Amino acid sequence: MTAEQRNGNTVMAVVESGPTGDPSPSSMEVLGAARGLAQGLGCELVIAFIAEHGAPAASDLARQRADRSYQIVLNEGELSVDDALAEAAWLAVQAERPSAVLLGDTLSSRIAAARVAVRMDSELLVGCALLKVRDGIVQMGRACLQGKAFAQFEWDRVRPAVITVATGAFSAPSGTGNGHDTVWLELPVRASSPVQVVGEIAPAPDAMGITEADIIVAGGAGVGGAEGFEQLAELAHRLGGTVAASRVAVDRGWMPSNRQVGLTGKSVSPRMYLAIGISGAPQHIAGIRSAGKIVAINQDPRAPIFRVADLAVVGDLHEVIPALIQRLPSLESEVTLS
Repeated sequence: MTAEQRNGNTVMAVVESGPTGDPSPSSMEVLGAARGLAQGLGCELVIAFIAEHGAPAASDLARQRADRSYQIVLNEGELSVDDALAEAAWLAVQAERPSAVLLGDTLSSRIAAARVAVRMDSELLVGCALLKVRDGIVQMGRACLQGKAFAQFEWDRVRPAVITVATGAFSAPSGTGNGHDTVWLELPVRASSPVQVVGEIAPAPDAMGITEADIIVAGGAGVGGAEGFEQLAELAHRLGGTVAASRVAVDRGWMPSNRQVGLTGKSVSPRMYLAIGISGAPQHIAGIRSAGKIVAINQDPRAPIFRVADLAVVGDLHEVIPALIQRLPSLESEVTLS
């Protein structure tokens, strides 16, 4: 079947494969959202793997969950990250002509999504947390007004759609596809590039957004006030992480709203999440379900947060945190997140 014949009958997931060929957990969530949409519409699911120069072929783990897949290897040092992702995604879109294209919700993915949407003359929705099909109409939704409201939309499929998937909103797909070979696509070599990448500089830990950090130190009502978050910031700095907060802490003005984790804030997927003085309301738990390890510190032994914690510390955080900060310099080389 040619791309013209498939036009409008496929859903494409754009996945950035890692050094081993396996997609990240957030990319697997993109696959889960794409498979659910494809099944609801009766369409085929196609994956476009975007790999860095020198990375191996996409693993069977993700490839078996689709009907077809493409792989595009980025040309080393030729384009900026944003340009490279957009060009690679567009190359796959041209080969397949899908009715919907789904990407992650990182800054680079949002930029790529906007550029692809312009070229496709399509609808665009970023930060999608709701995606389901009813009577042939696709219902979509995303948080808005700094998480205080939830906007819902309908897509009638008259025009294609480009969607970025909110982290933590969807689960990885289960089951397998029909078994297939991956089609390799080659990015054209540019005679010159408007951007030359000379190196990468990581941001300071305390300047990172909460959706980008590997380690998050989050505080809740138990922290007691804005001055308590100064200690959490010191702990986060020593761990190489960043600070976040529960909705209660944000509502009380102790932390800005862009640091809020939860259903009405942001969903996060760090390797380690320290919940300090957070009781563990369902709305907060919904925002951390993709975290690798959860460490909870609370003086209430019956706090709901302990039900999802990998390590539970029952104690006064105003005693535990200073003691932990004091010991961290000598423990710095021993801290592991495996």
